[in-house]
Amino acid sequence: MRTIWFVYIGNNEYRDIVFNAYSEVNRYLAENKLPIRLIFHFPVVKIENSKVIVENGEQMTKKLPEQNFHIGGNKDRLMGTVRDIVLELKPGFTITIETDQGKVIAYPLEGIIDILYGWLVKTRHEVSEIYEKYYRKKLLKESREKENKQEEGQDKSLTKETAELKTGESDTKETESLNKERKEEIFEHFYEDDIPDTVIGVVSLPLVTRNPYLDFYEKFLGIQKQISGLNIIVVSASPFYHENKLIFSERLFKAILHELGHAFGLKHCSENCVMNSPSTIEEWDSRIPDFCPKCFLELKRNVEWKANKRDNTSLQRRKENRESPSEDA
Repeated sequence: MRTIWFVYIGNNEYRDIVFNAYSEVNRYLAENKLPIRLIFHFPVVKIENSKVIVENGEQMTKKLPEQNFHIGGNKDRLMGTVRDIVLELKPGFTITIETDQGKVIAYPLEGIIDILYGWLVKTRHEVSEIYEKYYRKKLLKESREKENKQEEGQDKSLTKETAELKTGESDTKETESLNKERKEEIFEHFYEDDIPDTVIGVVSLPLVTRNPYLDFYEKFLGIQKQISGLNIIVVSASPFYHENKLIFSERLFKAILHELGHAFGLKHCSENCVMNSPSTIEEWDSRIPDFCPKCFLELKRNVEWKANKRDNTSLQRRKENRESPSEDA
């Protein structure tokens, strides 16, 4: 399952609309058996069947089990307080531009991309630390259980490694002494490949840019940028505004599907499809809220190919680690 972080930047005016569109996208993905999910709430790192899983925290309204860790290390959040991922920008970040309709307040696209990139790097680092914390804890538990079984069978002098465990050495030193193959067997479940490397940021205001090759703010469907292997997707809710909330939400729903399609390799399409870029908002309203059959099959194939490639990479890493000579050889 590929998870993608979903972040809202802006005021509360569009928040319910954005959340509804997000929910509809996840429902669409589930109903069509596409192994992609958006995470709009601070994700929880959950231990399940000896695997560490990043999952949405929407339903986490009660106290979290002790083995669950919540991103950020904040004790209040560890107790199960769930918050949407809403980033607040400092005053002065917006730009006022003159248009035929008067003055318009907008966000600079380049600034939004920088903010989302910084947030993504920081959050991935926090998740990695939680993975590593669980990794050490699991290895130490296994080592101590093995040690206890040995002591029950017969008295043996403690090895140097188990003696270090009993003297309260740091977790880092303790794990260094454990079996290398077992470490790789456990850690294969949560390589960095399993941590979401993509974020979709929906902003409440229009977007403006100094890039002459991009359309003016009113025509933005969205923009994608890759920085150091991380994918940043930005969508403005403003061009899709309609006083009817259902129409507004469906327009945004289709825009998110459009950007997801690009994220998994789809190009623009000429059919009645969300991948067919509109010239006007009326054209966008006429598009079905779905991919055409050709685009859907390509999307499904691309998603499954990436998942298989990731799994094969993990298996190859494990094989290479097993075949590599030990440091003592």
